[in-house]
Amino acid sequence: MANSTPNQKNSPAESVRSNRSGLSDISERKETRDALYLFACHVEWCTKQSLVEYKELLAAIDDHDGYIRTLAEELLTRSSSRPAY
Repeated sequence: MANSTPNQKNSPAESVRSNRSGLSDISERKETRDALYLFACHVEWCTKQSLVEYKELLAAIDDHDGYIRTLAEELLTRSSSRPAY
């Protein structure tokens, strides 16, 4: 977390992400995402409109695990707003 200060609290999705592999690019990740991580991304997207978490949900649609793909699709359809590019 290069931009965080010592007193700044991380979001749940950021803390989960920091415990994952050190890969910086979402598209390079090979591991399977888990349901709790996707839910944390969904909450961050719905509450703070964080594009990083939205992109994680989008990337999960291409996961090799069918359950994760279905969950990502459900979470994305439940969030009615889409990012403004």
